[in-house]
Amino acid sequence: MCQRFVVKTMAFLVAWGMAVGTNAAVVTVGKTGNWSDATTWTGGVVPGAGDTVVWGGEYVVSATDAELRSVSGITLTGGYGAYGGSVGTLKSQTITDPSRLTLTSGHLYVDTVGTAESPVTLTNSGTRVFSYENRANITIHGDYVSTKNGLIILNGGSDASNVSHLTAKNIKVEGGSLYIYNYDAASYGGVKGDTFTLDRGAKVAVFSPYKRDEDPTKKASFAINSTTANISGSLGESSPTGFLDILSVASNGYTSTVNFSGTACVQELSVGAQGIAVFHQTGGSIRILNPDRGFFIPASGVGSGTYTMSGGTLNTTNMFLNYGKSFVQQTQGTIDVSGTLTLGTSSNLQTGRTTLYEMKGGTLSAKNIAGASTLLKLAGGTVQTDHVTGNLFNDGAEISPFTATEGITFTGDYAQTAGSIHANGLTAKNARLSGGEFSIDLSEGDSFSRFTGDLFLGENLILSVRDDWMDTGVSYLLTAATMSGTSFAEIFSKSMAAGAIANYWTYSPHEDGYRIHLNASAIPEPSSLWLMLIGMVGFFRKREFFQRKDG
Repeated sequence: MCQRFVVKTMAFLVAWGMAVGTNAAVVTVGKTGNWSDATTWTGGVVPGAGDTVVWGGEYVVSATDAELRSVSGITLTGGYGAYGGSVGTLKSQTITDPSRLTLTSGHLYVDTVGTAESPVTLTNSGTRVFSYENRANITIHGDYVSTKNGLIILNGGSDASNVSHLTAKNIKVEGGSLYIYNYDAASYGGVKGDTFTLDRGAKVAVFSPYKRDEDPTKKASFAINSTTANISGSLGESSPTGFLDILSVASNGYTSTVNFSGTACVQELSVGAQGIAVFHQTGGSIRILNPDRGFFIPASGVGSGTYTMSGGTLNTTNMFLNYGKSFVQQTQGTIDVSGTLTLGTSSNLQTGRTTLYEMKGGTLSAKNIAGASTLLKLAGGTVQTDHVTGNLFNDGAEISPFTATEGITFTGDYAQTAGSIHANGLTAKNARLSGGEFSIDLSEGDSFSRFTGDLFLGENLILSVRDDWMDTGVSYLLTAATMSGTSFAEIFSKSMAAGAIANYWTYSPHEDGYRIHLNASAIPEPSSLWLMLIGMVGFFRKREFFQRKDG
């Protein structure tokens, strides 16, 4: 027993002596230089095994991956240079083991993290990460996680053909930002991999927005080329120069699906830019600021884009659904197009695809809708427009004017089986009103609808008159080259019985149609109405007198 105790004691003393004799230390950077240069370090000794390296000032150290793996830990300190405080900078083209790095501040220049054989996770809580080579990609074999104030700065080319990507299997930006570096010239940055998550509070932003004031060509654009992207943060900022120039989804042959509920302020949004893209908007807001550009689905004849909306708002001057490859479905939310919603042409439709835009709910406001034809299917929701180029089929939407007081104009035909159209005037070639409601608005005075071809009235159609005044001179004129289907008299009578037309309205035949006007016999003249009211007052006073007498 005594011998065993002595042996254990000696073993402990040897181990303790080894620990005491270890040269492990905290080594600080003394000046800018290479890792292998002893003069780079305070004390003149290159860090070794077990040492922890920290930066003590605004110094830049260039190192190899092997040199980084020779120490136990590396901590970048300081602020962000121009943003206050000194900053430490580490430059290493390859880092295979980022677990040794504590990224809470400073700058890191790197091109590749981890290896394909040994994937890693790079966690960034406050460091600015740049590509090692200017305008190069940053590739992480594994995952990238940004928390708090972690930043990635992407510096790409001037267009979608030269994007500087942050590539990782999974990119999760819980906090901090992805910046597009446009200080020197226009820059196009992007993300690719399996998933890209931009949480609420995180953002993709312009690195030097003020540079746009000095040189408008210093644009900043962003491409989402990850297979799946979940966006609840911000893409661009609402400040006068903080917007993204182009936001593209699935560029250059990539396939991407975006689930969007955040905010976006951009000059142009392209879904399917030479790739295959699906963009689901479930909430949030998208603002496309440039009146000469807009929302492109897809952005070229090579791409294919799908946009669906179930909530949120989209505000743009122009919306282009091109090449017969786009499908837009709206169940809730609002699309506001102050200029033109362009749906392409029927000659560009793919085989078997007859609808570019399907609407099931929500609101679409577009002053002009171009190329409607069979490309627009209205199964629900509300549509506000003044002018439709082509034909329009309504199977459940409520249609009303965008701004025009003279009504809605169709260059082609209008057909309706359900839903309603409400206007103080309607102009089209042919109209087939099989069902739903045809509402006449006389609140602004006289109005008319004119059809240069045939007007078909179905037995399920309801005619209604909306009015806010009682002017006996107001009237509505309905004309068509020919009229077919159910007789106008039957439609008018049925609509009045249903309460859609008040009993003080009547109609009379007119050249090529009918004139709907107030029925003078049903509305007392003001003088007659006054005498009637006086008589009623006298009647009730007399009745009250006899009631008192009987009492």
